[in-house]
Amino acid sequence: MADAGLARRYATALYEIAIRRDSLANVAEDVNLIDETLRQNPRLSTLMNSPETTADRKKAIFSELFQTRIQKLTLQFCHLLVDKRRVEVLENLREEFQRLVDIAAGIVRARVQTATPMTQEQEAKMADQLSRLTRKKVILSASLEPSLRGGAVVWIGDRLIDGSVQGYLTSIERQIA
Repeated sequence: MADAGLARRYATALYEIAIRRDSLANVAEDVNLIDETLRQNPRLSTLMNSPETTADRKKAIFSELFQTRIQKLTLQFCHLLVDKRRVEVLENLREEFQRLVDIAAGIVRARVQTATPMTQEQEAKMADQLSRLTRKKVILSASLEPSLRGGAVVWIGDRLIDGSVQGYLTSIERQIA
C-alpha cells in the first residue's frame, strides 16, 4: 500500500506541471484512465508493483498500454515513477489529484449515509444545504447504513456531521452514564 503523503506530493507536482502546460483536464482524464486500468487488471497492477519486473519492462508496459491514449506529460510522469521506484504511488494518485482539481474549482466532496434510500430531491436539498454551509459546490455521494435507524451521517473531508438517530441515542447514553 502506498503512503498517502507520498501520493499527495507526487499528485501536487503533476498538478502544478499540468497547470503550467495548460493541460489539467487532459492529465486528469489520463490519471483516471491509468487508475481504472490498474484497478480492472489486478495482475497488471501486481506486475507493475513487483520488484522482479525490471524498470525497462515497466516503462515498456506503460508505453504499450498508454502511449497513444494519454498525454506525453502523463506518460513521462509514469516513467519517472518507475525510475524512482514509486509505481505504488499510482494507487492513491487519482484521489489526491482529484482533490487538488476540486480545491481549485471550489468543489468539496461529501459522503452521506442514511438508514433508508434518499430521493433525488432529498439528495439535491442536502447538497444545497451543505453548499451553503461550506460556501462551495458540493458533490454528494449517498450510501445506505441501516444501523443508523434514521437520520443521516455526513462526511465532508475530515469533518463529521452526525444527525443519525443512532448518534443521538449514543449521545444520550454517554450523558446518562
